Amino acid sequence: MQQNFEFQKRSIGDNTGKRCVYIPIPECCRQIPDFEKKFNDPAKYPGLNLKVNRGKIEFPNEIIEGMFLEIIYKIKKHVGGLLDQNIFVDAILLVGGFSESKLIYNSMQDSFPNITILNPPECGLSVLKGSVLYGYQPQQIAKRVSRYSYGFSIRMPFDPDVHRSERDLAHKVGSELEDVFRPIILAGETVVANEVREYKCRTAGSGLIQVEFYGTRDSNPKYVHDHEQFKPEFPCLHIGDIVGEYDSDEQPDNNEVLLRVAFGHTQLNVTAEFVVNGQIHLMNASFELLI
Repeated sequence: MQQNFEFQKRSIGDNTGKRCVYIPIPECCRQIPDFEKKFNDPAKYPGLNLKVNRGKIEFPNEIIEGMFLEIIYKIKKHVGGLLDQNIFVDAILLVGGFSESKLIYNSMQDSFPNITILNPPECGLSVLKGSVLYGYQPQQIAKRVSRYSYGFSIRMPFDPDVHRSERDLAHKVGSELEDVFRPIILAGETVVANEVREYKCRTAGSGLIQVEFYGTRDSNPKYVHDHEQFKPEFPCLHIGDIVGEYDSDEQPDNNEVLLRVAFGHTQLNVTAEFVVNGQIHLMNASFELLI
């Protein structure tokens, strides 16, 4: 039934002259008590009755189109928000199975009349073809927009003039704030493949180097962990640690660790460097990017 609906929804908006969309009913649905009565005079669409005829449900076009009005509105709102950021766009390419529907195509044309809306043949396969191309030749995609924010956990000095909220106070330990999210890149920012960024952080002490890395859909994360009452809509996900050891009787120079972070095509590649008594210590780690 779902496969039939996926196929039928792509014809929404076409001027075919059909008033209804016909979807076959699985035999198991017919055994539901008062099956046909449940389709008569639906409360959400008064006056538009669903009919069962010859083993198929007849959905009026108004009902099917109504199912997608909200998602189309969200698509247009998201695209409009991007255009408001002074991003120059002269064309929008529609991809994915739903892009084959004239409903989304016409809605985009009406909302963005000064931008060319492209609807290529077999746009339902565009994502698949792009994935295959990316798998064989990832260097062809030099820049991309990060869907997630990535960073690592640090401690920072507590400032009573800045850290006044209950959430901040919950992370106060002594004279410091713990579990602070130090961003490498934020969701929505452009990342260049293999671009290297450098950061400095302090050691954990007692002969141990450990830096915890996190990812989140939040575009402005503040902490990597939160108490239950302060949990954000998109909590941080732990993606891995880079760990090293040194003699506990010694101390790294300046008590610092230099992090070099590079975004690979599907990984976050990290090198940690610290110096003890003039000797350089290096550690490497790679973490899979979130999907």
